Amino acid sequence: EIDGELRRLESQLELGREVPLHLIIESTGAVHRAWEMLEVPRVEAAALGIIDMVASCQGALRPEVARSPGQFEHPIAIWAKSEFSAACMSTGTVATHGVTLDLSDGARSGEDAKLARDRYGFGRQISVHPKQITPIVDAFAPDDEEVTHAGEVLLAAQALDWGPLQHRGQFEDRATYRSYWMLLKRAHSRGMKLSPEVAALFFDGN
Repeated sequence: EIDGELRRLESQLELGREVPLHLIIESTGAVHRAWEMLEVPRVEAAALGIIDMVASCQGALRPEVARSPGQFEHPIAIWAKSEFSAACMSTGTVATHGVTLDLSDGARSGEDAKLARDRYGFGRQISVHPKQITPIVDAFAPDDEEVTHAGEVLLAAQALDWGPLQHRGQFEDRATYRSYWMLLKRAHSRGMKLSPEVAALFFDGN
């Protein structure tokens, strides 16, 4: 039904392309149905609106649950983030973390973004103030050591025709190679410095 209506509008407006959908999930009921909702065609990204979710609980959750550190400590908030993020991963949807209400200096938004990335696998975070943008972008960037390590493993793996190997005392195989490849792609898209060998082999020297 949604897809049909969008196709009608695209034809009417002569867009010549499909319009992607970005959803926002704002209640515990919607979190419960996230797996179903994210299967809808065209859904490209989805955001978890923790503030509205807390408000939808009719007073059962204190307002502090929508703020940090409560949104990373309360069991219901942890459940919502975990369930939502898992649904996004399963459907190939970009998981977007909700806003940081603290506007004092922007640092808190960066801290929230890093927690969202490291604990739950979120790939983005919404900003509501210009001072939040840079800390959020920086939080989602891989660090230099991660990029170096990923490059070392993939260079070694390529030399072994992608067979399993030991690197720095750790077992690596095709499953970990996929994770390292995604990390290198993120680094490359941000213009981070890659070793000449990695840039030449995987990104045509760029």
